[in-house]
Amino acid sequence: EEQLRQQALALHGKAQKDKTSRAEFEGAAALYSTYLSKYAGAPQAYQINFYLADIYFYRLERNTDAATAYMAAARGIPDKEAQKDPLRTLRRDAIYNAIAALERVRVAELEARKGKAGAQETESDKKFAEALELYAQLYPNDPSLPELFFRQGRLYYEYAVYDPAVKIWGALLERFPRSQFAQPAGELIL
Repeated sequence: EEQLRQQALALHGKAQKDKTSRAEFEGAAALYSTYLSKYAGAPQAYQINFYLADIYFYRLERNTDAATAYMAAARGIPDKEAQKDPLRTLRRDAIYNAIAALERVRVAELEARKGKAGAQETESDKKFAEALELYAQLYPNDPSLPELFFRQGRLYYEYAVYDPAVKIWGALLERFPRSQFAQPAGELIL
């Protein structure tokens, strides 16, 4: 277990130092994936998931995979340990990055469906809603939440996917009724 983890970390470090070798990032991602397939329950698995997600998100443009790994990292941090830094920040960053990764996927999906009748929620949309809900549950006082809810509802609305837009804006109105985004969300619902 330790040897595989160290090999993955070393290759990832080398890839970061070289900065241009996609093959090294792919190799590190493969080693991290192998580690997680064998040792998903290991105490440090959340950290490996986070590193894997970073490679997918920042280097390999595999946004859906990045979001999955970020969410696994966030969920893998024991609640007791996630109450204090540095793991509190790691968990927050993991969920926030999962949202960002899924936002990229959703924009591409919605753009591809633009103008087509009967647009429905996709699997990416559901994962996004799950990540946003977890973030709101764990960080209810984050000042960026009302704008995040509004922006995501507006994205649905602009692509004529109305049911999820109304659902997200309803959550915005319920949780943040005094936010500057509450009134425009309420108006768009009507």
